[in-house]
Amino acid sequence: ARRLSGEVRLSRCEIRNSAGEVAGRIRFGEPFTVHIEAVAKSLQRDLSVVIGIETPEEIRITNDLSEESSMFFDAAPDKPMSIDASFHNITLTPRSYGVTIAIRKGNVRLDKLNRCARFEVLGVAYQGVAPHTGTWGFVRANPTWQEAALLQPAGA
Repeated sequence: ARRLSGEVRLSRCEIRNSAGEVAGRIRFGEPFTVHIEAVAKSLQRDLSVVIGIETPEEIRITNDLSEESSMFFDAAPDKPMSIDASFHNITLTPRSYGVTIAIRKGNVRLDKLNRCARFEVLGVAYQGVAPHTGTWGFVRANPTWQEAALLQPAGA
């Protein structure tokens, strides 16, 4: 019973690699896109899309809402919604992941598809990305490291 209001129905959820091809596997550090399509029974404006990436154990890695980027979408019977959400700044560690998507209007969820797409991040690094070192965790954050001045002199 995934259907909620029935006004908008999610109809497609795909993972696309950096070349724009539908893919079940991406390389470590490779940018990827979640492609989503939805159809509406009547004109629907200001829709927000939610994308969650999770492990097979259903541990949510990230939850991204289009509204947090001030992006809202419209859908109508004669103009289905087609959206690409590109992930360029996330480095998922090698393993399998699932994608859950939802569509909302305000705080009302109109439809949701649990684990509608699955993909694997390979141990082979994407061009220009340092290889995975085998460390623990799901995401490599890539912070900027630098030496800093001491806030209090040693021994003070």
